[in-house]
Amino acid sequence: MTQDGYYAVQLNSIEIPGEFDISFLTRTSNLKAGNIIFDSGTVMTMLDTDVVDELVRELTDFVSLPTEKPVAPHFKLCFAVRSTEQEEELPALWFGFNGQSGNLRVGPDKLFVWVSRFVKCLVITGTNDKVQVFGHITQQNFLVGHDLEKMELSIIEKDCTKLHEP
Repeated sequence: MTQDGYYAVQLNSIEIPGEFDISFLTRTSNLKAGNIIFDSGTVMTMLDTDVVDELVRELTDFVSLPTEKPVAPHFKLCFAVRSTEQEEELPALWFGFNGQSGNLRVGPDKLFVWVSRFVKCLVITGTNDKVQVFGHITQQNFLVGHDLEKMELSIIEKDCTKLHEP
């Protein structure tokens, strides 16, 4: 549903199946419909601070790589990554939405960015605002469609570097 120029959807959970599941069903939002907006103009994904704290705890327990001190306050979790094999230990997350979007798998290439030669940081940060945002790094290589007549959001994984090839 559109609200204040944004498209709000209902995010129900973030999980690694069989490992952890963080529920959003009891969280409050200032949005009238849904609890998160998709905004390609916002760099990082911003979620409720309590959710991010829980996500950081779960990822720290799940990933066997050593953590590094975040290089900037907006990064809440960073890992030391010194090889391709170690980089492959960074997980994907499943975002559970209502409706057609269903469960969206977001790969580690859209969740962690290089901040120095051997450090990758999570691009999900906390906010105390009651509006959460699915930012553009997390949306990379997804074709996001907004059907304003049906009030639906569609998300399709797509190699966006090949959109204009014949």
